[in-house]
Amino acid sequence: MVDLDKRGLLAATPSASYLLGSETLYNWADGKPILRGIEHTHDITRLSRSDPVHRG
Repeated sequence: MVDLDKRGLLAATPSASYLLGSETLYNWADGKPILRGIEHTHDITRLSRSDPVHRG
């Protein structure tokens, strides 16, 4: 994620129920609205409305 963001390749703000990685990842994610509860990350209604892969 960090490398994709540095290159401007993220289509949107990612969301996750947890993060596992390096201090670089944690520092990058700090203050961003990335971590969400599973009621958001696994919500079938929200998931069915969005394109899971950016096809730019």
